[in-house]
Amino acid sequence: MLLRVHEVRIVVSPNLVAFVEAAGVPAVAHATVDTQAIIEANLNYRRCLHRSPWRIRDLIRLRHEFWELCVQCWGEMSTTLTSLAEGADLIFASMAYQPPANVAEY
Repeated sequence: MLLRVHEVRIVVSPNLVAFVEAAGVPAVAHATVDTQAIIEANLNYRRCLHRSPWRIRDLIRLRHEFWELCVQCWGEMSTTLTSLAEGADLIFASMAYQPPANVAEY
């Protein structure tokens, strides 16, 4: 049995759109926050945790900054995927730093 693919779109962070399109696949940006900002926020938190774990206020602030970016990105990704869900046969969603967006019931 042959599977015919009519259209493939990849939803990525804004900083990866050009990279994906250079490979010949249409890409859609899912958020206003790029992956690098989230990675840097996470690294800042982890550096503080390992270098100066006694700085509780800094740890709380850095963790909050990281989590706010994740929540913002997750909401924007859910909105983007929901807008692309109509007529789709398959949506595969995965993010390295948080659970996948919930668009299954749409």
